Amino acid sequence: ILTIYRRLKISSVLWFYPTVTREQAKAMLSGKDVGTFLVRNSTRVGNFALSVRLPTGWEPIENYLIERGDEGLRLSNAERYFPDLESLITFYIDTPSDGMPCSLVLPHLIATPDSEHVLKAVVRRE
Repeated sequence: ILTIYRRLKISSVLWFYPTVTREQAKAMLSGKDVGTFLVRNSTRVGNFALSVRLPTGWEPIENYLIERGDEGLRLSNAERYFPDLESLITFYIDTPSDGMPCSLVLPHLIATPDSEHVLKAVVRRE
């Protein structure tokens, strides 16, 4: 069985865009389903930004700072640390919290393959 963590590990090229700017992330997520996300490098060196499509009533796209600290990675002002981006994303797929108004959602291309082999083939095609 493919866990969310494993799916994220295999498919990082489909959700991690290190060189994308805040404006580009907004354009990429505009019109997407609520909870759709991408991770990019932050303008704060050594940190990341989590860009998320939010539900009606919120700003359409919000950016959350992912800070790197001695204990790992965390959303800015959150208490919980994670060893890697995949663990952090998995947590926020399962548990909306820390001021995030919705759960993150795995992109369809990542969520639907029923085996690691199929997921790797999807990643290679993209």
